[in-house]
Amino acid sequence: MLSAEGTQSRLQARLNAAFLEQLRPEMQVLMLCAQRDRTEQSAVRVKRLLQRPLDWRFLVEAADYHGLTPLAWFHLQRAVEHIPEEVANRFRAVGSQVTRSNLLLASEHVKLLKLLGPSALPYKGPLLSEYLYGNLGLRPAVDIDIIVPRGSASHAIGVLLAQAFSMDPPLNEAQIAAAVRWGSEMTVTKPSVALDLHWAIAPGGFGLKVDLEGIVARASHKTIVGSVLWPSAEDQLILLAVHAAKHLWRKLLWMADVSELLERERSVDFGVVLKRSQEWGCERMVLITLLISQRLFGAAVPKSVLQMAENSGPVSQIAAKSTAAMLSLTDLTLSRARHFSMLLMREQMGQKLRYAWGIAFEPQWGDLISTPLPAWAGWAYPFVRMFRLTRIVG
Repeated sequence: MLSAEGTQSRLQARLNAAFLEQLRPEMQVLMLCAQRDRTEQSAVRVKRLLQRPLDWRFLVEAADYHGLTPLAWFHLQRAVEHIPEEVANRFRAVGSQVTRSNLLLASEHVKLLKLLGPSALPYKGPLLSEYLYGNLGLRPAVDIDIIVPRGSASHAIGVLLAQAFSMDPPLNEAQIAAAVRWGSEMTVTKPSVALDLHWAIAPGGFGLKVDLEGIVARASHKTIVGSVLWPSAEDQLILLAVHAAKHLWRKLLWMADVSELLERERSVDFGVVLKRSQEWGCERMVLITLLISQRLFGAAVPKSVLQMAENSGPVSQIAAKSTAAMLSLTDLTLSRARHFSMLLMREQMGQKLRYAWGIAFEPQWGDLISTPLPAWAGWAYPFVRMFRLTRIVG
């Protein structure tokens, strides 16, 4: 068993001084606040930073961008005398709003999991806040995320539509069938609640072979705002890593989540994580996530795993690029160059070709809603994709 045993505690290893000194003071404050618990030393350092001239507008913007406003306020309110009143009011308001919203979403989450059946799994969302941080109000969630098997996705959509949820825009039978076949998720809403229903954790073009049935079989019931089926620690780590990879590691919150998970679940078997992620085609995604989380937040990752990540050119390259973008508030997913990173994180040529094929031929959400086809013609959506892509590129 390859575990984190013998590695430094997260609270001891977090954010070495040399790394912090390279950052602007506002980012130092945010990084030091991106945890549920912290040492007295980091608390003292935050107070010292707050007494320096700060760009408070940037701090507020960075906290919002990275989803860290509630967590930052959890710590900053203890030094509120050093914070401008309007900034404190902003942090306080967002923290209160997140708590109210997450309470509502968590209640709906538990109800919907029961409604969708025993194979439905929570994914991210407000329950993750309670699980990782012990507080529903410390991690923002704009919606509910639930995973169901692909084979039951169409049925689940029908169940949700019968429960006052709706799609915007409404989709016909062919569009829904195409979304389930080629896509990975769909959003349905009702007043005050948005739900992202997933039947895969990434679009088909990612070439992943994630065993959702195995994840469900290994899951156990945990009491998190009610009894829910919860993935094993190893599976949860992979799910968080793939989600971060899909968005090119844009938010510090996602890296903090991984650090918190490894602090909470000290028995994580990294041998299992690496074997499983290799079988599923996402090993580089996991290694990049672990490397960034350790560098930024001192996540409890075994040295052998870190060496594996650091010795891989693509892993080190993407980790460095994503970290720099993250700290400068640059969203790499808005750049056309994002496809290069997506290809680089694939280990095998077959995966690279699968990604390129998916971009060129597999219908995306915009393709489906742009062209409502009759039920008998749903097979033609790849041609809609090619036509629209040709116009976009041209």
